Amino acid sequence: MTYVSVFFGTSNLKTDLRLHRDLIIQNARSLRKFGLHRATRFDLDRTADLPWSPDWFPCPVAGTSPIIGMLDEAYKQILVARLKQKRDREAGA
Repeated sequence: MTYVSVFFGTSNLKTDLRLHRDLIIQNARSLRKFGLHRATRFDLDRTADLPWSPDWFPCPVAGTSPIIGMLDEAYKQILVARLKQKRDREAGA
């Protein structure tokens, strides 16, 4: 079975505390493009490994894939940078 790692998403942005630690998407155009209904903070300190199966990732009623959106290159670069910062913090602890 294939597993995927997911980051927990929340509408509690905590920008004053988490802006440089998490991936925060709040731009209206990006929200639409990525299939998000509201500004979302992905907590990079909270992950789960889930089986890639319909139990965890069901397809929308009219869809053929559980994937509703994907990060563009700019947000992928931000994510990679945040994960590197996280790894560096953990290595220095």
